[in-house]
Amino acid sequence: MSMNEIPSVQSDAPKGFDPANIDAELLQQNPLLMLLILAFGAGCLLLLSGSLASWLYLAIRRVQGKPILEVERWQPTVWGLADVLFVVFFVFVGQYIAAIVASALLQVELAAENGAAALELAALGSLANLSVIVVTLCWLSLRYGIGPTHVGFTRDLWKVIKIGVLAGLVIIPVIYLGNFLVALQFEVDYKHPLLEALKSKATLSSYVLAVFAAAVAAPITEEFFFRGMLQGWLQSIPFSSGPAMIIGAPHHQRSDPDNQLFYRPVAGPAVTTNANLQPTLLPVDTISTSTQEPTTDDSMPLQEDSEHPILDQSSNTGDVIPPIWPSVIAGILFGLAHWGYGLSFIPLSVLGIFLGLLYRATHSLWPCILVHFMLNSSSMIALGFILLCDHIAGK
Repeated sequence: MSMNEIPSVQSDAPKGFDPANIDAELLQQNPLLMLLILAFGAGCLLLLSGSLASWLYLAIRRVQGKPILEVERWQPTVWGLADVLFVVFFVFVGQYIAAIVASALLQVELAAENGAAALELAALGSLANLSVIVVTLCWLSLRYGIGPTHVGFTRDLWKVIKIGVLAGLVIIPVIYLGNFLVALQFEVDYKHPLLEALKSKATLSSYVLAVFAAAVAAPITEEFFFRGMLQGWLQSIPFSSGPAMIIGAPHHQRSDPDNQLFYRPVAGPAVTTNANLQPTLLPVDTISTSTQEPTTDDSMPLQEDSEHPILDQSSNTGDVIPPIWPSVIAGILFGLAHWGYGLSFIPLSVLGIFLGLLYRATHSLWPCILVHFMLNSSSMIALGFILLCDHIAGK
């Protein structure tokens, strides 16, 4: 039997099947269903246990006076608003090309309310977005001479993976709880066109397409666009001249005092260039508003001024501590991008701000992608569990 010949869950299961109707007799008749429920329950308990352990770990660090997460020093990005709009334009172009390919080569009826058609189009759209990332990285490399690490694809994977797993265990139950409370308060269910399409035609092939689009492609593309490109640009605004903020400029032009177009002298406390002074890691949750002068004593941490982020005096584009407001703005825009999915944009805005702060602290897209992947994949596992229960109990 081929993948596309696997029976549809909805066609075999009774309409409106309610998992709450599962009883002992039904479980005796369907041992596989009982094993499936036990496995899913064990997974939920594992997630909750990991979440509680993560919160306890952060609480202990807090009591010990340690920062929850240290903010690493960062070099402002070189692209401008024009480059961000360039990416947005090519996203729309990519989606248009995906629709043309789906219609011309795969004979997908774009106007038809067909679950399989919607999933095929979503998968092609996801591939188009991944292609836009490659095009954008090539564009930035050709124009500014920067590599993927400047955008956030850092190479220290083991460190950021540990941070991402911990962050995911901390925030995912909070997002699910927030989504539940919003739905309960306003009596509005979460609706996602991809999930609705999968429910209408739940074959194995359609489920694989949905998993690829939601759990693989979406975390990579959305974090690249919202955190890497958008937030990266917003964080660079305080350190950029007007023209550099709009059209972008390489670092050598931004740091050249003779370049009246792109150079911007930075006011505020500067970090001494003592050769023995190592870059200081600042706690994300202990931002200081003190006016204390910087010190050259290695034993004393450098504090971030709330009005003027710290900048290396030796270069106008030296390592800095970015402000917090870009994390909030990019996070809210991330939530509003999911406006059409019911009121879930509220908890998703919280998620976006959390991911923004995570990116601000690590300057890496990998932990953000990992958290996003953990959230979306857990949702897809839960949906797959419900569909399988429908299919097994409907036999």
